[in-house]
Amino acid sequence: MATDQSNYSGYSDEYERRTPRQAAQRSGYASGAAAQRGQQRPVNGAAQRGGSAAYRSTGERTARGDYAAGTRTGGAGRGTSTGTRSAQGRDGAGQPTRSRAAYGGGNGSGNGMPPRGAGGQHRRKRKKRRTLQPRFIVLIVLLLAVVGIGVFLMRNAGAPGGEKEPGGITSIFATPTPSPSPTPEPTPVPTPTPKFDTPHAVDGTNPANWGYTSQVEVNGAQAESYQRETPISFGTGAEYTDVEGIVTFRGNNYREGAAYGTANVSAKTLSIAWQIDTGEIMRGSSSGYKNTWTGSLWVGQPLIVKWPESTKRVMNMYDSAKSNPELVEVIYATASGRVYFLNLEDGTPTRDPLDLNMPFKGAGALDPRGYPILYLGSGDMYDDYPEMQTRAMAISLIDFSILYEFGRAYDSFAIREWHAYDSSPIVNAATDTLIYPGENGIIYTIKLGTQYDEAAGTLTMQPSEVVKYRYNSSRSSTKSTYSYEKGEYKYWLGFESSVVTWGEYMYLTSNDGYVHCINLNTMEIVWIQDIWDDANGTLVLEEDEANRTAYLYAGPSLHFTQDANATGITPLFKINAVTGEIVWQHDMKVHTKSGASGGIQATAALGKGNISNLVIIPYARVYREDDPESADHGYTVAIDKNSNQEVWRQMTRFCWSSPLAIYDAAGNAYIVQADSSGHVHLFDGATGTKLFDLNTESKNFEASPAAYGNMIVIGNKDKKIFGIRIS
Repeated sequence: MATDQSNYSGYSDEYERRTPRQAAQRSGYASGAAAQRGQQRPVNGAAQRGGSAAYRSTGERTARGDYAAGTRTGGAGRGTSTGTRSAQGRDGAGQPTRSRAAYGGGNGSGNGMPPRGAGGQHRRKRKKRRTLQPRFIVLIVLLLAVVGIGVFLMRNAGAPGGEKEPGGITSIFATPTPSPSPTPEPTPVPTPTPKFDTPHAVDGTNPANWGYTSQVEVNGAQAESYQRETPISFGTGAEYTDVEGIVTFRGNNYREGAAYGTANVSAKTLSIAWQIDTGEIMRGSSSGYKNTWTGSLWVGQPLIVKWPESTKRVMNMYDSAKSNPELVEVIYATASGRVYFLNLEDGTPTRDPLDLNMPFKGAGALDPRGYPILYLGSGDMYDDYPEMQTRAMAISLIDFSILYEFGRAYDSFAIREWHAYDSSPIVNAATDTLIYPGENGIIYTIKLGTQYDEAAGTLTMQPSEVVKYRYNSSRSSTKSTYSYEKGEYKYWLGFESSVVTWGEYMYLTSNDGYVHCINLNTMEIVWIQDIWDDANGTLVLEEDEANRTAYLYAGPSLHFTQDANATGITPLFKINAVTGEIVWQHDMKVHTKSGASGGIQATAALGKGNISNLVIIPYARVYREDDPESADHGYTVAIDKNSNQEVWRQMTRFCWSSPLAIYDAAGNAYIVQADSSGHVHLFDGATGTKLFDLNTESKNFEASPAAYGNMIVIGNKDKKIFGIRIS
């Protein structure tokens, strides 16, 4: 189409002619649109460069559009920009048109008309054919979408139960929440390597080697198998109790020692601080009720405790004892049938004696949780006196009531007829479980159901699970009499020693010469070791973390293995607690007598401090070449734990009493050894040098001592209890 350019120079032939009013309207619209577009899309970056702000015109949308020469608004509010742009249009024949200059007045006036031609006349403009650009369509669609979403949000913001997002509409344009990544597999945390190997049998400790069998009874019914509902696992000996004192035989579940705290030792002497008399009681059925049990017997030991003030308040102590803030109480069960309660410092009574009218040979035990409970079992049978008949019991130390009793003769699950309880029990505090071996060959484990309210002063027990373990072997006898001449009834089964616990395992010696390792949670035998003869001394346990094991020390008396001259060899054994294998044995030739065996009747003292390399053990009735007929001699011997070499020995009269190791603050050890002649000896633990010999002017010490600080307590068969001070 040709265009008359005389009056409309600078417009392409694609522009329609306009009236002045139309031109003004068009110019205003174009200026506003250009301003909007110019802010968004500057041509060739001119607006950014601060030069000419030439914006694309409507004619740009045609195939042959050229820029007009004239004034145009460059964008409202952008100030004035001036510049030139040359553009070459093409006519209908495709030939280039002339150059044109574009001027933009950025005043936002809307005056975008070209200058009028001569005469100011205007031709009627043609209507322009417009084509919408795709970008314009996209912009409209986006604006409509925004408006629609905004309306939707406003209409739903107040809807019942509707949730209004914080931030209004802008929130929908927030950075979208990324799609959740797959949860990575957690990195496995390595299971800590156990410090010790799991106990297990080897060829030499397989229970089948001795025809060993065992059975379990649960709440009165024999069970094919057993798994404890709440598993038992003991900590170390040091973790057994927080009670201040000695709460069981040899202190804790490792049976490491019977001294609490340290002593201030300078003069290195012993002196009697106080003594009291005890009593006696008729012997039982086996003796035809003839003669008496007297004083304190093997394997007895005092218990010593400093009670918290809150516990003292609810107990049946004398007011003078309750009001003494420094009170340390001695609790001593004796063969007279009475339990004595004494002030450690001066021996005065702290409460009335508890008269149970049955003899006690063992130490009993206190509850390691600090509950006022005494566990105790009698040491003889009285078939014709039901009120005296042997049994084990839990006694309230609030009012001396019997909380629970068990094991009364005759337990139908027992295969040995003899019933007595010389053992000192252990309590697993975490599971409220009592572990108590008996001479009837049964190990009792009882979930006690203890309820103790100290504020109210109440204490009850409601046992819910009574589990019994019994055993037999090809050499064990169920009878309790032995004739060397006839060779009858050797190796009777049963337990006089106290149990050692290590993790979930318990260890103990038996009358028929075995060391047993039993899993407490399945009540199954793990391994057996033969230590030759009647074993009455309690095991002691020491860990060896470097070698992933622990060691047990114990030895037998001379009983079933004596020769025709009533002599024989008695060893102290060091045993691997994991496998039951013997590490070494230290032999001693000894005599024996009917009813008063030689060999090892005591429990070893495990050295610490400056004697941590030693284990101390007394041998009774040792054979001496210079006095072969005498059976009254004894040796207290210190043996190196690693090499089995004897480091020192001291001669005494024979001893059944266990050695007591006392330490000063520097870790120097002093060994206290009581003997059968009524003497109490003090040795230097490292060298064996005799430091002092205390003659109590009384008779046989069978029981073992315990100590608290500088005070030692021990009873003897001569019906006396002594408080002895080490200085």
